[in-house]
Amino acid sequence: MNSTPFKVDHGRKKKKWEKDTMNFNLAIDRKIDLVKYTSCQCRFEKLEDTFRKQEIESLRASGTEEEYDECKRLLTDLLAMVDEHNMEKQQKTAKEAKLAEKKAAATAEVMEAALNRVVKKKTL
Repeated sequence: MNSTPFKVDHGRKKKKWEKDTMNFNLAIDRKIDLVKYTSCQCRFEKLEDTFRKQEIESLRASGTEEEYDECKRLLTDLLAMVDEHNMEKQQKTAKEAKLAEKKAAATAEVMEAALNRVVKKKTL
């Protein structure tokens, strides 16, 4: 899978969805009544939600053999990529928060040291 619009940074998602939708329209040779990027994005989200709900139901119905077709396999792989990306994003955000805390603490320490070195005029 070479199309991963969910991995793109916030300000670039629309352009990625538009590009993928354009490729989709070209692939199915649609010249009129083109699919819009919002439709693709919405459909992806609906597929994701529906599949995750089915997975939960499947886990509850233990002992039942299920037919695992190519569509389910592809959705499983795709959603694993989405989950992995979300986990990486959370870890990156946590690292950035820790770095911001360290910077704030260092700034406060420098300010405190600078203020302690200032001598009041009356003591001179």
